[in-house]
Amino acid sequence: FSQGAGLTFAAGLKNHDLVDGIAPFGGWLDTRLFGDDAILDANSLPVYLAHGINDKTIEISTGDFAHDILKKAGYNIEFDRFDGGHQVLEDVLNSAIEWLQKNSN
Repeated sequence: FSQGAGLTFAAGLKNHDLVDGIAPFGGWLDTRLFGDDAILDANSLPVYLAHGINDKTIEISTGDFAHDILKKAGYNIEFDRFDGGHQVLEDVLNSAIEWLQKNSN
């Protein structure tokens, strides 16, 4: 969540062969950390992205940006744009847990 989501993107994309999927909430994808090839190389990594549409701390456009970059690169990405702010709602967390269980080996 938040800064942890940025770390989730960084660790997950760089170590995509070691994890079954990632679920960043309310954070950002810092593309300066990766070249285009690195993002493409990790596109087999499933991603559950969640972001509140009323987030005033990290705007929803940040989530939209991450979604668009990863979708364009061929990722299997589920984007949960939920009605809320900079928070983790219980129902969204439960959806992410279900998604992770379906996508784990």
